[in-house]
Amino acid sequence: MSDIFLSYDILDLDRAKALAEALELQGWTVFYDRTVMPGQTWKQFIGKEIDNCRCMIVVWSTHSVHSKWVEVEADIGLKRNILVPLLLDQVTPPLEFASIQAVNLVGWMGETYSSDYLALCKTLVRRLEPEMPVFLNDDKPNLHSNNGRKSAKLRRSKELTLKIGKITVIVGILIILLWYAVPVFVSYRDGPKVTNQLVVNEPEMQRIPAGSFQMGSNNGNFDETPVHPVNLKDFAIGRYEVTFDEYDQFVEALGISKPDDNGWGRGKQPVINVSWEDATAFAEWLSKETGKHYHLPTEAQWEYAARAGATSDFYWVGRGEEKDFAWFDKNSEDKAHPVGMKKPNAFGLYDMSGNVWEWVQDCPYDYNTIQAPVDGSAGQKRIDSNCSWRGLRGGSWNSQARFLRSAIRSRSDPVKRANFIGFRLAQE
Repeated sequence: MSDIFLSYDILDLDRAKALAEALELQGWTVFYDRTVMPGQTWKQFIGKEIDNCRCMIVVWSTHSVHSKWVEVEADIGLKRNILVPLLLDQVTPPLEFASIQAVNLVGWMGETYSSDYLALCKTLVRRLEPEMPVFLNDDKPNLHSNNGRKSAKLRRSKELTLKIGKITVIVGILIILLWYAVPVFVSYRDGPKVTNQLVVNEPEMQRIPAGSFQMGSNNGNFDETPVHPVNLKDFAIGRYEVTFDEYDQFVEALGISKPDDNGWGRGKQPVINVSWEDATAFAEWLSKETGKHYHLPTEAQWEYAARAGATSDFYWVGRGEEKDFAWFDKNSEDKAHPVGMKKPNAFGLYDMSGNVWEWVQDCPYDYNTIQAPVDGSAGQKRIDSNCSWRGLRGGSWNSQARFLRSAIRSRSDPVKRANFIGFRLAQE
């Protein structure tokens, strides 16, 4: 069963394919291949996909408004109440669909950061993931609330009272502990450290030398061009994705709920079901506990570290070697795996491709001479004025091999949590 069924006219195949690939980067499955297999009827193949999809996007264009097949498919989607219409050309849809508000993608060239494309994605989030909040104005998510998803505006006064009571108790206990406790020496992976009375298991960091590289790719998606030079100072980045072992100490210290491990186990598994805001909060907490400056890597830092000097699409050399370096859809058995089980890149970094998508600092930005930072800093100039999306890098356990490229980019709502999203940390 596909998340999204894409209804379009065959003459719009190239534009439909570009849209499908952009949506797949969000983690949704999209059915758009209209080739009926030998021996099957339309009802057996395409009709079955329509019956089982969770959402239907009908693409209205100068071709599809005259297509009987598209109209038939759209009618089924309308009756199932799963229809999301969009305009690729400035046309008027058939009469029975003309009154339905459509997402306007007229002139869209694949820009995944355009405000219209982001509006489409938010519409799909409401339909496909109704339990996930979509913050449009000044609403702010409450980090790790009782169910991790409800807005503070929707909380009942009783729940709020209970939470305040819990926080008061926790604060009281922390004050007592800080008053009486004495500093203790603890051992981390990088040597003995002293913290504020808490034993902290820090991520193992790898120092990356200063240098320059060509960021982006001419062999990938629209948002990876143009290729442009970036110069970076030396920095450190996690050798591994942040694990449950490392993240759980954070939520235990704050007395908040732990992220779901999806039944795959905790320990050395990469932490999943964490939002950009969760990852940023963890970095801030870890910085306070250790006296170091931890943060999410910028897109430029991430890609420079992933490439490790390679100028090709992947940081390995031979075709077919991806199975030795990455967990992806062909070898993952539909789950994430403990960090460090595959070969590292030339910088000694593990799982830079596959396993889980990794959050980065940046707001979405275009690679052009005005917007693309050339010093390795985080991109902040963006099309959506309130930075309502944040970047993701690296592909995951459910990605196809082509999405393991070092230049691949994706993005999501900063409150998005999913079993294919995690992160790693960086330091200056």
